Amino acid sequence: MAAIAKFVSFDGGIAFSEQVMKFQKRGQESVIVPLDDIANVRVRRPQEDADGFIRIETADGQRYRIFFEDDQLQEAIQFKKRFDATVADGGDEHALAPLPEKAVSPRPVRQNRYEDGARPYREHSGRAPRKPIFKRWWFWAVCVVLVIGIVGAIVGGPDKGDTAPDEVSANVSQPAAPADVQSAPEQVSSAASGAVTVGDYTVEIKDAFKAADYEGKDAIVITYTWTNNSEETTSAMVSLMEKAFQDGVQLDNAILYDVDGYDPAPYMAEIRPGVSLDVQEAFVLRSGSPVEVEVSDLFGFADPATKTFDPNSL
Repeated sequence: MAAIAKFVSFDGGIAFSEQVMKFQKRGQESVIVPLDDIANVRVRRPQEDADGFIRIETADGQRYRIFFEDDQLQEAIQFKKRFDATVADGGDEHALAPLPEKAVSPRPVRQNRYEDGARPYREHSGRAPRKPIFKRWWFWAVCVVLVIGIVGAIVGGPDKGDTAPDEVSANVSQPAAPADVQSAPEQVSSAASGAVTVGDYTVEIKDAFKAADYEGKDAIVITYTWTNNSEETTSAMVSLMEKAFQDGVQLDNAILYDVDGYDPAPYMAEIRPGVSLDVQEAFVLRSGSPVEVEVSDLFGFADPATKTFDPNSL
């Protein structure tokens, strides 16, 4: 029997001639089945985890498989088509035409939009490329506003009411004791008894006493009354500056712990405009020489309030 259609795979072969099909698995006897007894012939494409195969099903429920590799998929599909045509024709001449070579279509080359002669970017994307930030109007508007703000801050100078050392944020303002706060009529009497106007404030250095600092060194504690004549709520710590001198040399500030009669809290307490408060400041003594005390505004623009104490008489 001359085979007029044949499919050869790594697992066997298939051929059909006239009205019969002959197929064989490798190492097994060939099987001849009349075409009328074949229910269908199916082709399963190769999968990722399995080979492709041609499945032959007969009318009595028998199934046969001939496996093939990936590069034989087109040949298997062509065989299936020829088999279907043979069954439909029912004639004697069923020779299969040779399989056409697979045409390799070249992959289209994408045009480089940036080459010379290519269409502009707007025609491809429908929108123009973004401008650099320094070419945007709002960038220069922000720059102008910043420059105006910096110049205004320099020309306007520092605001004494808002200026404070870094320690202000770390300290909690505490309210003054009722006995330390004086009313407005008492400010007039304090001015008559030695009060001095220091910038936006009135200062009267009152008295002093000796104490020992945390290292046991002799120290002098100064008490003065200050009145807030400005329009802002502030504290002595951010508004005034205290200095003490012995023999023309400035004294260091003293650190005191558990000293009777010494309360550092009012120094950090804020007071409203028109209110007076007693505060204290301590200095480490260098000798028994007289101590010259000065209290000025924070920036020293006005003449300070001054007073001299003799440590030996305290």
